Amino acid sequence: MSAATFDFDNTYARSLPDAGVRWKPAPAPAPQLLYLNEALAAELGLDAAALRGDAGAALFARGEGMAFAVERGRSSVYFACTSGGAAKRGQIWRLRPDAERGDVLELFAESRNDAEFDMVDNIVVAPWGDLVLCEDGG
Repeated sequence: MSAATFDFDNTYARSLPDAGVRWKPAPAPAPQLLYLNEALAAELGLDAAALRGDAGAALFARGEGMAFAVERGRSSVYFACTSGGAAKRGQIWRLRPDAERGDVLELFAESRNDAEFDMVDNIVVAPWGDLVLCEDGG
């Protein structure tokens, strides 16, 4: 089985090398493939069988808002997945870039119900360090 790779043009990444971060994904506790568009995979030149494997693909559900923060001298990037998580009420992920120790991507928060947060669309870090979540309510 061959590895699933994307062969997209990365002109933007080459033009702005400091705008990107290489990272190693953390293992998902119980990954599940819900749907694989095999026709699209074939059109993109991807091996559908490899995409079905454990290391096939990592997807974020409906990525929307993103915010940058400096916490205790370390950079962090937060981003919202509006319909992510088991309850499909939303997730907040944090990426901590670190060239020396390796980048870390972690699930920062996941809503279990509408009372915690309901499908966050936008996020911002306040000057005092709090993460502010905003919902469209639609």
